[in-house]
Amino acid sequence: MTDDVSGVALWLDSGQDYAGSKFEYLFLSAREPEDLLPITPALRDRIRAWVDEYTASIGDGMGFNHLDHDRRGYALSQELQTELGLVEFKVKYVFNTDEVRREVKAAHALR
Repeated sequence: MTDDVSGVALWLDSGQDYAGSKFEYLFLSAREPEDLLPITPALRDRIRAWVDEYTASIGDGMGFNHLDHDRRGYALSQELQTELGLVEFKVKYVFNTDEVRREVKAAHALR
């Protein structure tokens, strides 16, 4: 999810934030999670560009398409889940618009 001007795209599950957790390295590092996760540089760059685009829109927001941004964010979350695999990592996307949330829910109902 995006968070105004934080510049952060990936948020860690605080329920995994404990000494000895297999994900401890993600919490202890000063680096961003996308730098530490086993994903391709191309996906990492697209995630960063996605959040930077949102951050740049804060303030004036002129011409910023929230629906398109939300759709691309969801698509990136699905790609991230695929690259990370289904066993150890679970990716959850937090929608910014109700419209895209409904679109995704309707698409899943058709499956």
